[in-house]
Amino acid sequence: MNGSIKQEAVPGKGVETGSAPAQRPTLRLERRRTARTAGTALPLRRRARFGLVVADAVALLGALAVMGSIRPEIQGLSVHILAPMAVAVVAQIVVFAAVGLYRLWRMPAWDEVRRMVGATAIWVIVVAIATPWWSGAVSRSFLLYTWLIALAFLFPMRGVVRWALSRAKTKEEAALRTAVVGPNGEAGSMVSGLSGSGEIAPVGYIAMNPGDTHSNGLPVLGTLQDLGSIIVDKEIECLLLPATGLSEDEILRVSRACRRASIELKVWSELPDILGSRLAIQPMDGRVALALEPVHFTSTQAALKRSFDLVTASLSLLVLLPFLALIGLAIRLTSRGPVLFRQPRVTKDGRVFTMYKFRTMVSELQEALEIDLTQPFFKMREDPRLTKVGRMLRSLSLDELPQLLNVILGDMSMVGPRPLPVEQIEANAEFFAPRHEVRGGITGWWQISGRSALDSRRALRRDLWYIENWSLGLDVYILIRTLGAVIARRGAW
Repeated sequence: MNGSIKQEAVPGKGVETGSAPAQRPTLRLERRRTARTAGTALPLRRRARFGLVVADAVALLGALAVMGSIRPEIQGLSVHILAPMAVAVVAQIVVFAAVGLYRLWRMPAWDEVRRMVGATAIWVIVVAIATPWWSGAVSRSFLLYTWLIALAFLFPMRGVVRWALSRAKTKEEAALRTAVVGPNGEAGSMVSGLSGSGEIAPVGYIAMNPGDTHSNGLPVLGTLQDLGSIIVDKEIECLLLPATGLSEDEILRVSRACRRASIELKVWSELPDILGSRLAIQPMDGRVALALEPVHFTSTQAALKRSFDLVTASLSLLVLLPFLALIGLAIRLTSRGPVLFRQPRVTKDGRVFTMYKFRTMVSELQEALEIDLTQPFFKMREDPRLTKVGRMLRSLSLDELPQLLNVILGDMSMVGPRPLPVEQIEANAEFFAPRHEVRGGITGWWQISGRSALDSRRALRRDLWYIENWSLGLDVYILIRTLGAVIARRGAW
């Protein structure tokens, strides 16, 4: 019976449009998709969504309990208190769902933080004003504390779920089985660009013509005329479409096939990596256009970033001063030479400045090795010149702490593209030019995305992403993530 249904599911095989048997492939499609989703990607996404809901509920209940405990009028837990708490938690989960916070596999971490901060702020205000068990006025400081408490509960709980989901993605358990549609060259570049992303698992190409062939080691599943049967037979969960090269009729055919099969349609774009909050969909004469909001780095924003740098660097130096003195003493006692290492680096507009670091090498051997310093983002693995103390400082990035002084002097920022040595810039001037639109930073998007483990082009793309999407909130986020990357020693040499 299944064989006969399969015969009828293939377009152009003698099935009459509108005939009764033509409805049977839909039943077969649902049955095949149910069989697949019983054990792979969809259950994982459902489990992740369920885990997020549970994590949010626990975090919000914990935050409400702490919030209530500091209100003197609350005497123990009762139905009068628990019922509104439950309603408040359910209401916030609904709000989180509305802003897309239960679709982590489609959302970068930064977008998740941004949405969660905004949604939680509104929730705290509504709860503080509307809950019947809090009498009297609610101060602004109380609202701030409760908001911070709620985030302090939510971030770790969601972090555990995101970590578990990231591990699943590395095993391709959450990746969508994807067929790539389009012209040969662009289809091949799409597959190359998405290799190892963990978001989709390309299984083959949909060719535009019967004679088309493709590379990347993936087969041609069929042509556009066979799209409906390919989706069923190959259990496709997503179609990836190029932004160019297809006619309006072909795009409509692909869109209709996705709608009928209830699968995702993704359109490939050559736009640089940008935050989703900067994108808007604009209808234009029956079609849609992607509108990209510009980043307005005004003089006011520049002054705000500079103020943030000064305050953060000054407070950090004040707090870390005893620790910095101990590091300096350890360097002086274990090897000969100065405590600080000075090196010319390049920052905004190509200006050269002297960058400070704790010395991590044996002074006599610093110039002894023949090293090609012109390689982009060059950093030596297992450098034999490192001292014992220097190796530890490098692994934890503690050698970078004197750059807080560079921030105060105005040569660097707390967050920005890493300033590179003069030799690397001179040898790769055109390659590095876009990085010099802003001051170099102690840390940046590159550092929290892999640090030294990234190749030069991927590192440059991350620097340009930061410049393209800068905001003060992003700086704060990167600083927080930097602490985690340093502690975990990800990409450190």
